[in-house]
Amino acid sequence: MLYTGAADEGQLIDALDAGAAGFALKSGDPEELEEAIRTVANGGEYLDPRLRPLLARNGNGRAKLLSPREGEILGLLCQGLSGEDAAKMLFLSSETVRTHVRNAMTKLGATTRVHAVALALQRGEITP
Repeated sequence: MLYTGAADEGQLIDALDAGAAGFALKSGDPEELEEAIRTVANGGEYLDPRLRPLLARNGNGRAKLLSPREGEILGLLCQGLSGEDAAKMLFLSSETVRTHVRNAMTKLGATTRVHAVALALQRGEITP
């Protein structure tokens, strides 16, 4: 878990590449930090919502790597939905959603789900 006062894209990508499961900004409310810590402590991943636009604006027009369904699912994860909630919303099984996320992670070279979301935002594959 990285807790920082600076919202730097390079630092964020480096932390995610290193396997960080959470990235929270000091400018957030104490409740947001508590949510981030709880999420990571329970095995989840957390990306401060204020960082999503930072990654999204750096898309470079490269060809899309993700299938429409993979992008749709990562977009829902970006909005804060769990894999199970995304499955219910899309009328898919949880296993199907996990498979799409795993495939997206492989295509993007991501080490975690939050890393996949960050890379997809950075590449312009999804929007915040």
